[in-house]
Amino acid sequence: MPVLGNEAAEYGYESENRYFVQCFLDGKQPEESFHDGLEVTELLMTAYMSAEQERTIEFKPDGLEAYVPLVAQGRWKGR
Repeated sequence: MPVLGNEAAEYGYESENRYFVQCFLDGKQPEESFHDGLEVTELLMTAYMSAEQERTIEFKPDGLEAYVPLVAQGRWKGR
């Protein structure tokens, strides 16, 4: 991994936070919504599920709402 002087700025987190605060102050809806964030989370959880099962999984798999990745349980051993 490369060493970054200001990781938050390099990855855009500072700009992202600034954007959302400005939208809030201006009273306007950001381009991204709660539903966008939910879909990204579902995609990530499906990716964790796929890695654990070592196979490709079609999106959106059954049982995703109750799924907790092993890494979140502190049980991921890596492979």
